[in-house]
Amino acid sequence: MTQLRPYFDGKNLILSGATLPDIPLMAARAAPQLGLRYLNGDVELAQFLGEAPAETRERLGSARLKLELMTWLEMTVLRRDMLLSIAPSLLLLGDALPRLRPTGIVLVPHTSLDEALSARHRAWGERYHDRGQRAILLEALRAEEALRGKDGVETFALNGLPLAERVERLIAFWQARR
Repeated sequence: MTQLRPYFDGKNLILSGATLPDIPLMAARAAPQLGLRYLNGDVELAQFLGEAPAETRERLGSARLKLELMTWLEMTVLRRDMLLSIAPSLLLLGDALPRLRPTGIVLVPHTSLDEALSARHRAWGERYHDRGQRAILLEALRAEEALRGKDGVETFALNGLPLAERVERLIAFWQARR
């Protein structure tokens, strides 16, 4: 596949969603084909914090997590030509979404609830049956739904597609904006 130069030179593609557990993998595979650098925002933010964002929230509270997230975002939004994957709950925290939205397109790829649950079951194995894990998933799905309703956020249905086809659809989505 040939490399594509995005129409939005200097802009970012921001992927956020919870229904597909492999959004970071999808983003990592698509980024080089789009001529974008890939950044897993969840992983990078955890490295910045020294722990998972949920642990920071539990240990220091939501206000401190918002402050740390905004500090990290200030460094992140300086980057351009990147494909960023980040959890919906983080984009909904504080001013994260309004801060990132002007840097590019915010896109929420999603699938049906049945497919999401099936994908989680395959990805998580036995953890899928744990009530606590399922509660975390339901909270993430609620955050995704809330994110989908925000101004400037585009949605992207990927029902029933294997990973390779989802990557191709993501590339076509970005290319259509050329």
